[in-house]
Amino acid sequence: EPSGLTNDADIRVAKSIVDYIFRWMGKKFLTTDQQEEAGILSPEVKARLAQAYSALEGKQTVEYDAPPPGQTALFNAWEDAVECARCGGRMVRTGSCYTCRDCGTNTGCS
Repeated sequence: EPSGLTNDADIRVAKSIVDYIFRWMGKKFLTTDQQEEAGILSPEVKARLAQAYSALEGKQTVEYDAPPPGQTALFNAWEDAVECARCGGRMVRTGSCYTCRDCGTNTGCS
């Protein structure tokens, strides 16, 4: 099943041909609200998000307590992750290798 980068500016990565087709159909036929909910970043959705973020810039930010030590270790595992060549998912470091959590492919280590 082919996956990877596309030439469509609004759909940069597709995990399969079916994934690309349904995202393209969503971009063409869904309303802006439905596109935003589905995570399809059409120009209209991007403009809406930019407007929402610019409205938040002037507001006071809320400070949070530091996360527990175990939680930061979880995020550090994703820090240098690469994209899986087989399915397009994010790979996790396992020792000196990377392993895909979606399809199980690794970078050649055993």
